Amino acid sequence: MSSALKRKASEPADGMDKKVRTDEGDFEDNDLQARLELEVTAESIDETCSEDASEDAEEEWSTRKAARHYVLTPLNIKVDNRNWAEIFLGFIDDGDIKDSIKDFIRVQGRLSHPNAIEDVDAFLSSTKEDWADHDPKITTHWSEFKTQLSKFLGPEFDERFLVKPSGPLSAVLAVVWHYPTYMTKKPFWGHVMDRSNPSLQVQYRKIGPNRSVLTSDRIPIRKAYSPRASEEFSSLPNWDKIEEACLKFQRDLNAHSPFLIVVGTENNSAVEHLVEVGPDYETVWVPINLNTVALYAEEPKILIVRHKDTGAIRQMVFSSFHSQTFYYSAPIPNLVAYHDLLWNAVLEFAGLYIRSQNSFTTLVRALEKKPHYRGGGMIKTAIYLRSKELQEKMVFPERVVREIFKKAFETEDVPPLGRSRSHVKRILDVWTRKGRMTQAASGWRNFPSMRTHYDIMAKIDALWNTKQVRQLLVKADRRRIGFCEWCEEEAARNPNFHFVSLRDRLDIYNRDHAPLSFFESRVLNLKRDYNNSSDYTKRLLGHHVVYYSKDTPGGLRWEGDGGPEDDDFDHDAEEHPAVFLGNVLTNKRKRRFQETGSFWP
Repeated sequence: MSSALKRKASEPADGMDKKVRTDEGDFEDNDLQARLELEVTAESIDETCSEDASEDAEEEWSTRKAARHYVLTPLNIKVDNRNWAEIFLGFIDDGDIKDSIKDFIRVQGRLSHPNAIEDVDAFLSSTKEDWADHDPKITTHWSEFKTQLSKFLGPEFDERFLVKPSGPLSAVLAVVWHYPTYMTKKPFWGHVMDRSNPSLQVQYRKIGPNRSVLTSDRIPIRKAYSPRASEEFSSLPNWDKIEEACLKFQRDLNAHSPFLIVVGTENNSAVEHLVEVGPDYETVWVPINLNTVALYAEEPKILIVRHKDTGAIRQMVFSSFHSQTFYYSAPIPNLVAYHDLLWNAVLEFAGLYIRSQNSFTTLVRALEKKPHYRGGGMIKTAIYLRSKELQEKMVFPERVVREIFKKAFETEDVPPLGRSRSHVKRILDVWTRKGRMTQAASGWRNFPSMRTHYDIMAKIDALWNTKQVRQLLVKADRRRIGFCEWCEEEAARNPNFHFVSLRDRLDIYNRDHAPLSFFESRVLNLKRDYNNSSDYTKRLLGHHVVYYSKDTPGGLRWEGDGGPEDDDFDHDAEEHPAVFLGNVLTNKRKRRFQETGSFWP
C-alpha cells in the first residue's frame, strides 16, 4: 500500500461532477471524551432509521426504487434495473480483469459454502459463561489463539473481554473490523457481529444476522475507543508478539473466503498482512474508475489474489470506511452512496441477501434529521455501562473504567469506591454533583429510553438489596414441601412439636417452607421478564414498592433518585416499610404511606 493511504484527504470538491477527496477524518485533535460521542446507542439509532425507512415507503417511488435512487443519484449513475454487481463492475476498465472477475463470481456461485451451526445473534441473550460455538473449526482455532494471547497479555488480563469471531470458517464472505469497544450489551463472552454495538449495527442493517458471513476483529481485545488506538495498543508489553499472533489468526480465518471486506483506515493500511498469498500467487490492485468519489485519498481499488501462471482469481478484497465515519459529522453524499453500492455489489457477488439496499444513506439521512443522536459523550457512555452493571449484577474492573474515563479520572475529583463497589458509579457521582445528570439535561431529553432503562435497573437493584427480597430469594431456593408432610417431619424430629399451636405451625410453615405465592414469583421474575420497550416492569414495581421522591421522602432509595447522598437505612437488620410483597398496593395504601410512612393504620 502506498503512503498516500495514510495522508489526510484534501477538501472535497464542490461540484457533483468533480472527484471528491475525503478520508475518514482527522481525529488527532479530539480526546477520548470527545470521540466517545461516536458511541451512540444502537437502540436509538435503530429506532431513528426505522422511522426514516417508514417515511421512504410513503414517497411516490416504491421502497426498492427509492433505495436505488438514494444510492445511485449522488454518484451520477442512471437509476435503472441493472443489478448492483453489474453496475459496480461497469467501473472496471480492464476488460481481461473484468472477465476474470465474472468467471470467479460464476464459479463461486456454483460452490457450496458453510453456514454457522447456530444463530450468530443468539449469544446476546445467552446466559452461558463461554463463547458460542458457531463452527467447531473456528472454536478450535479460537481456543488455541486465546490461550496464546492471554499468555502475552499477562495474568492481570481478563480473557472474558476477548471477542470471538462470528460465523463459520471458509465463509463465502468475511468482514474484518479493527477492535471491539465496551459499547455492547454483552461485555463478557462477546462476538464480533454484535448488533448492540453502534458500529456493527451498520453491518447488521445491511446484512442482518447472516450465518454465511464470517465477521472478525483484527485485534480482538476489548478497549475504550480512542483515535490513537494503534499507539495505545503498541504500548502494551509484548505488543510485537501480540500483533504477530493476531495477524496470523486473521490470515488463517480469511484464507478460504472468496470475498473479503476490510473496514477502517488501520485495516486498509495493513490489508496485505490480512490475506494469505502463498508462493504460487500474487496480488494485483484493480482500480474502480468512479470519478465522483475517492477512498483514502485515492480512487477506490480492489485487491485481487490470483495464480501467477493461470491468472485464476482466488480472492477479492474490498476496502470500506469504518461506520464511525457516518456517525460523526456529516459525510459527503457521494461517499455514503458509494458504500451502499460497494456492499450491495459484494453481497451479490457472494450470492447473499441484501437486507437494506440503502442502509448507509438511510443512516446518514436519519442522523441529519435528529443530529442529537451524534451527541451525549461520556455521560451517555457511563449511563449505558452502569445500566449493564445493574442488569447483570456485575461491575466492570477498575482498569477498564479508568481506561474509558481516563480524562475524568485525571481532571475531576472522583469520589472513593462506595457500597455499590462500582467504579462507573464513581464517575456518575461526579456528574451528579455537577448537576449534569438531571432530568432536564439534554442527554436525558434526547434519550428517554436510556433514562428509563437506567432508572428501572436502579430501582430493581434497590429492591433486591432489601431484607424482604433477600429473604424471598432464600425461600425460593428451599425444598418445597406440603404442610402435612412438613408437620410429620417436624414431629419426628422434635418430640415437643405437638405442643405448638396450629396457628404457630402455619406461621412457621408459610415463612420458611410454603411455595412462592403468585405475587412473590412475579417479583422474582422481574429481571428475567424485563423488556425495555414495555411498561410492564414499571407498573409491576409500582404494585409492590413506593420509591423515594421529594413528596415521599420515606420511600425506598435508589441510585439516581436525586435525594440526599447519604442513605443510612440498615437493610440487613430491618425490613423496609416501603416494600409490600404480599399483594398489590392499592392507591389508598400508597396515599397512607405518603402521609404516615406506613401502609398500615
